[in-house]
Amino acid sequence: MTNQVQLQQIATNLAGAGFPVFPMTSKKVPLVPRGYHDATTDADTVDLWFRKPGVARVAMKADGKILCIDLDKAKEPGEVDGEQAFSKWLGSDEAYASAIVADTPSGGKHLYFKPHPDLQGRWVKKVLWQNVDILGEGALCCYADNLENLQELPKNLAQQIVHMVNAQAEEEHRVSNRLSSTAPDDEDQLIDQAR
Repeated sequence: MTNQVQLQQIATNLAGAGFPVFPMTSKKVPLVPRGYHDATTDADTVDLWFRKPGVARVAMKADGKILCIDLDKAKEPGEVDGEQAFSKWLGSDEAYASAIVADTPSGGKHLYFKPHPDLQGRWVKKVLWQNVDILGEGALCCYADNLENLQELPKNLAQQIVHMVNAQAEEEHRVSNRLSSTAPDDEDQLIDQAR
């Protein structure tokens, strides 16, 4: 378990590398009034925040400098396990090799990458499959207290993932266009075909 001195050092390192941070409790409750909106890289503020009692996690605002693939564990019987689904889809460990990997509080994983120009600015959160999300720039936070090699920026997102995301976006656009020109009774069938 990470102690408060270690958390403070992690937060200081992240802020020094340009990643806005803020403190959270063990139950993911922000310890600053406006949550991720208060995230900062100011060294004095970070030092003050992470000395307070109750700090259990370091949260990091993506802020356009990092992209995160969030792989969650299955929560209910019959749900898809995010890590297994993602690994099966990739068919290799390519994405893991080009990411900084961190364990999440719920037992899943975050894969951290440098934002890819083909994906940058397109969304805050995009669901790829059940329990597999891409967290982009904007209003979100990534749990960062397990990150290692903080002085090195993540490498570019694997090109394979970029192709997959773009193909999914094109399919969603195609289905949306077809739905707008289809009778309401046919909509469910079209949506099922797209899945």
